[in-house]
Amino acid sequence: ETPEGFRRLRDRQSSQDGQLAALQERFDSEVFAPLVAAGLERSSLQLAWDFTTASDESVTADMLRVRELTLEWLETQTPAVRVTEVREFSSESRGIWRYVYGKITGPRFLESDELGAWLHKPSGQVEQNGEFEFSFIVAVPNSLKTQFGPGRVIGYGHGFFGSYREVEAGSVTGIANHLNAVVVGIPWTGMTEVDAAVLVGDMVDEPGQMIRFGERVHQAQANWLVTTQVVKNQLFGLPEMQRPTEEDGVGVLVNEEGQSNAGSSFYDPSWMGYIGISQGHILGGTLAAMNPDFDRIVFNVGGCAFTHMMSRSSNFSYYLMLIETLPLADPFERQKMLAMMQPVFDRFDPAIYAKYVLREPLPGSPADRRILMQTGFADPQVPDFTAQLHARLLGIPVLEPSPETIWGLDTVSSPAPGSAYTYFKYPVDASFRHVARPTDVGNEVHEGIRRLEVTKQQLDRFLRPGGVIEHPCDGPCDPD
Repeated sequence: ETPEGFRRLRDRQSSQDGQLAALQERFDSEVFAPLVAAGLERSSLQLAWDFTTASDESVTADMLRVRELTLEWLETQTPAVRVTEVREFSSESRGIWRYVYGKITGPRFLESDELGAWLHKPSGQVEQNGEFEFSFIVAVPNSLKTQFGPGRVIGYGHGFFGSYREVEAGSVTGIANHLNAVVVGIPWTGMTEVDAAVLVGDMVDEPGQMIRFGERVHQAQANWLVTTQVVKNQLFGLPEMQRPTEEDGVGVLVNEEGQSNAGSSFYDPSWMGYIGISQGHILGGTLAAMNPDFDRIVFNVGGCAFTHMMSRSSNFSYYLMLIETLPLADPFERQKMLAMMQPVFDRFDPAIYAKYVLREPLPGSPADRRILMQTGFADPQVPDFTAQLHARLLGIPVLEPSPETIWGLDTVSSPAPGSAYTYFKYPVDASFRHVARPTDVGNEVHEGIRRLEVTKQQLDRFLRPGGVIEHPCDGPCDPD
């Protein structure tokens, strides 16, 4: 049946209802008139409405302003870098030669350093507000002990409300050794483990401001811009990032020509790649657009469109449970609340920034930027179809042979001439895949792909200057 309120507006019978009467003139001119002009009969309408869309500028202005100001700052300033701790290991079984921890100082765009701080916008647009100090970690793998020359250097984006010390995880150690690469990580300011506490508090006490953590994600992007410059210009020259100067020191080698690598840096600073896993993929999708220092970027088991992911991700189950405790008895009302959060997520959602990665690169972007995506069928933590949405928005084809046909994506043969999507299919229960609630069915997909030897082989060929994407599997990719 036609809703009674709409029927009265349609049939011009709203005069007895003050709220409807106030809408009558606008509906006549802005809703009904265009439909009649389009050939529809007014009396036949069951329901009609209009809506206002946001402009790109309204959601991207703050992030693009942060990028602009950070790059300007880097032209005239040298970020301060200090090492706070070095941990070295003699055991080969650990896989790590050395961890270096420290602090980097760059421009601040928040009102303060406090958790939950808002962006500093004294005149309506973002402005710098002093300096911001953030942590970093560098992992130097055992494989570099026996390599005469310098290794590669890779930036690493950590997972969902996690820690930059995820660089210490065994899966990252495995990647570092396979690639002979130094791995550098920093916190995703705004979406770290400490930010999660603020989010939970807001959800319980102040639901109206519960996604203010997103303000700090803008600072995270600035911090990565500063970090990549530090990696290329300063970090490699620190004593803690160099081999011993003594000829008999650990890792000091002599080549066939009698040359010694004593005192040399662990990595070559002329090039830097990026690997983002899970949240590192999600926020890395925005980083890929913002950061001019990455031309080879890996997205692993992530996606885009936050509220689309949230309702289906086991990672969000705790937060969704808290939302259910709010005074919103109707599940439909809770779904509407989630949907209304997306415009705020849009300010840092990779879906919004996808066009700036390959199709419309921002000023200063590398000329040969390429993206490798690696995701798996029936991922319970980040739904794989949100990765496919990201691939469509980026314009990335699927590498053949693929275990599944993915709607809306072209295909490409190996080696891919540009960017490509590699899809893995595990033999798992996928009954939860299209249900709009987090599943309690766990499987190995989300954690497993990064540990596969074929995955690391593909990373090795791609994460290097001029690297290309090759199909890593003997046929369609699966865990075997």
